[in-house]
Amino acid sequence: MKTFLKLIGLAFAAGVLLVVLLVAGAVWTSGSLEPGSISLDGDTLVSGLGIGEWLMAIGGLTLAALIVALIVPIAVLVPLAILGVVLVGVLVALAGVVAVVCSPLLLFAAAVWLVWRLLRRGRRDGSAPGGGATIGG
Repeated sequence: MKTFLKLIGLAFAAGVLLVVLLVAGAVWTSGSLEPGSISLDGDTLVSGLGIGEWLMAIGGLTLAALIVALIVPIAVLVPLAILGVVLVGVLVALAGVVAVVCSPLLLFAAAVWLVWRLLRRGRRDGSAPGGGATIGG
């Protein structure tokens, strides 16, 4: 939780820094805040802006940048984390099902391996696998 709060604080600081840079860039390019106008492609959209309107615009930019910096990452990361937990749970359940389904086969393979090992050990000793008894006279 401490790391999460540090991450949120870092994102908040980055958002505030971004807004400060945007406002400084806007003031630097426009020269002053009074009187102001907003133009797009040479067409004046709003003219005669006073300092109050500029402060509202800066406040709106600040709010928008902080929402983008804080809410959007959380809205993306929380579903991804939930998906990861669900995926791990499904994989664990699938591994359990495979273990249960394949367990008779694994037990049979272990029994065959044990018999093969015992037969092989008996041949190394020079005795027959049946305990040394032979068919013959």
